[in-house]
Amino acid sequence: MQRALLLVSLSTCLMAAPPAPDWRSLQEETLRHFQALVRMDTTDPPGHEAPAVEYLKKVLEAEGIPVRTFAKTPRRPNLVARIKGNGTKRPLLIMAHTDTVNVVAEKWSHPYMVREHWAEIDAEFCIAEGGRTLRTGGKMSRTLVATTEKTPMAIRLISKGTAGHGSVPLPDNAIARLGAAIAKVAAYQTPMRLNDTTRTYFERLAVISEPAAAARYNNLVDPEKGPAIQEYLRLNEPMHYSMLRTSLSATMLKGGSRKNVIPGEAEALFDVRMAPGEDLPWLQRELEKTVGDANVRVVVDPSTRPAAPPSRLESPVFRAIEDAQKRVYPGAPVLPIMSTGASDKVYLQNKGVQCYGIGPLMDEEDAGKGFGAHSDQERILEAEVYRFVVFNWDIVTAVAAAR
Repeated sequence: MQRALLLVSLSTCLMAAPPAPDWRSLQEETLRHFQALVRMDTTDPPGHEAPAVEYLKKVLEAEGIPVRTFAKTPRRPNLVARIKGNGTKRPLLIMAHTDTVNVVAEKWSHPYMVREHWAEIDAEFCIAEGGRTLRTGGKMSRTLVATTEKTPMAIRLISKGTAGHGSVPLPDNAIARLGAAIAKVAAYQTPMRLNDTTRTYFERLAVISEPAAAARYNNLVDPEKGPAIQEYLRLNEPMHYSMLRTSLSATMLKGGSRKNVIPGEAEALFDVRMAPGEDLPWLQRELEKTVGDANVRVVVDPSTRPAAPPSRLESPVFRAIEDAQKRVYPGAPVLPIMSTGASDKVYLQNKGVQCYGIGPLMDEEDAGKGFGAHSDQERILEAEVYRFVVFNWDIVTAVAAAR
């Protein structure tokens, strides 16, 4: 994944945030840049972000902001820009990707900017993607700030059996055996694993929810009520159910070559998103016991992404986000969230950078209409492009001006 990164070198000499710009007068410029980038084909694969980087480079340099680019291949450069302060505090990094990614996590490239050019992007804090503000039924609901995320990996079930002619049914049919194993793993419930982010999320969500929902969120850990609540979430709020634990979703099947041939082997792939603190060897053993078939192997494909500690909820950036929310998105209180997807924040968090994922306002109903993230018709309201610029400005200037 190729990135555009802006480092704001924070200065303790600032006593107050600078006056806000005339945002209305800047809307035309904001929309012009937004449309120009959206119209560029930077899909990955195959990956060709050079036009977007060149466009951003010209825009930033025209404002007197120094820019450097780093690339292993000319078609896929990274851009780093820096606004310098007096150097008394470590920088704030604003990070975004310039490619349009597909949803296959295995195709995401390792960020060699962290590995090979760390000095150029080293920062104390980072603002990146992964959050959003939600509006439900036309009313502000909540502002989600991503402070941690699951680790993506894969587990494969490989079934062995006797190969033969399809006209003669065999008792150890590999596909039939695999089907039984898939059903068992799909029904298996991993243990609930709350952390500071998810615990705070459900506590704050309960405060803004109607009484029945609030009771569910407040009683998640109740030994008597908890199991029924978790089953309710599994059936009715699958995102919340996934936030509570390591998730396993069957996504791919492989087996057989002709309709009249019983294959000797069949395979199923599970997309696994590990919750922080999950014990992978223990999980593999549990799945082997759950399958209970010596002719079905449970094979773990380890993640290439590092595990990373959650970002702190007590930090100047998180407080700045909460303050900015009250001004820019009134009525949508901040909830820290553990993303069930994956982002590049983990590579920075693994190096000690406190990272926070934010995003523009979205209507919660959009996903059901086919307008959600990574959908074919992903969209954002024009007014929300402008408001998100203001949100970023408020956060950055507040952090830069803090003593």
